[in-house]
Amino acid sequence: QELDEDRLEPSLFEVANLLNTRATGKANIDYAKINLIAAEKARGISAFDSCCKYASNGISMLPENKWTFHPDLTVKLYSLAAEAAGFLGQYDKMESYCSHVITQQSISTVEKKDVYLAQLHRTAYAELRYEDAISLCLTILKPLGCKFPYGGPTGLIKALISLRQTIKIVKQTSMERLESLSVVSASSKLALAAFLNGLNEWTYLAGEKYIFINVLTVTKMVQMTLQYGLFDSSATFIAYLGMLTLLVMEDVDTAQFIGERALHTVSF
Repeated sequence: QELDEDRLEPSLFEVANLLNTRATGKANIDYAKINLIAAEKARGISAFDSCCKYASNGISMLPENKWTFHPDLTVKLYSLAAEAAGFLGQYDKMESYCSHVITQQSISTVEKKDVYLAQLHRTAYAELRYEDAISLCLTILKPLGCKFPYGGPTGLIKALISLRQTIKIVKQTSMERLESLSVVSASSKLALAAFLNGLNEWTYLAGEKYIFINVLTVTKMVQMTLQYGLFDSSATFIAYLGMLTLLVMEDVDTAQFIGERALHTVSF
């Protein structure tokens, strides 16, 4: 209790370990917060076994009314525990942690982002069920206001229209406008981008059946970049748009123009 955050940092794991030997299972919000900080630090150095243990201990120290009075702390602990358990291949544990969060109607889809991503990563990367990952991701995206068309000719037509429109928007965007873009910090936009990043990869791996969604994720991310600001993957998606301009539209000059915009975006 006498240590502030700066003084706690060098001895964080030792303090957390000491608390966990004496207070695990007893409700104590301050101790739960220390376990959260320790779990985040452990995740930062890819120590997922330790991350899972600290998060689990933190959860055991939450009171029964945790979702009512401490929702932020609770969802962070459960999300870290789920993510770490997934990396460790402990999928029964992961699903249990995910279930606790997903069934809570008092928190938003954005707040559930990390547990949803844990489920999606298991489905896509551990089990190679790309179509199931795509279906789940599309369901998650709907409450975020991001809907995709069904397949067939309609889906392809909408993808081509969106591709043409996005290329036109990028061509009309000045370098000054690109340079003025700030880094996105809004949690809702970051969550949407995280799901779109995954969806883009899984639709590529799933094959031609989902090519229209793959194209639409590219155009959506580029449009979001120009509207809201820079994401970690903005340059990649602008470059991907340039590739599509070359492969689909067969426009070499515009593809080069967009590729140069992607390079400039990296340098911002």
